[in-house]
Amino acid sequence: MPIFNRILFAGFFFGLTAVILGAFGAHALKPMLTTKEMEVFDTAVNYQFTHAFALISVAICYRLTQYKQLKLAAIVFCLGILGFSGTLYLWVLTGKKWLAMLTPLGGSFLIMGWVLLIIFAFKYRPNK
Repeated sequence: MPIFNRILFAGFFFGLTAVILGAFGAHALKPMLTTKEMEVFDTAVNYQFTHAFALISVAICYRLTQYKQLKLAAIVFCLGILGFSGTLYLWVLTGKKWLAMLTPLGGSFLIMGWVLLIIFAFKYRPNK
């Protein structure tokens, strides 16, 4: 599968699962969670959904430019979603608060993805 399709698939997959998890949280988990836990779960869903769109944007940029650095941005965003949202989901679902200590690592990957996109915006020069 070409890299464009892999990045696009990742964006669509994370978008789909964000909707599923958001609905699951709102309907199945809400009665069982504290207000704080529900806020944490919602934060995880929001960040996952936002970065699903970032991945889709990366895929489109890659398709248009073939700029190799965008592959790294896609990988970093995927790691960030798994690290940030994933640890928050696990914290809420398992009650193991120590997992929240890993969340900033995922957040650092998300930041790194945006930095790579800023670098792309400054460095990429389309052929005229």
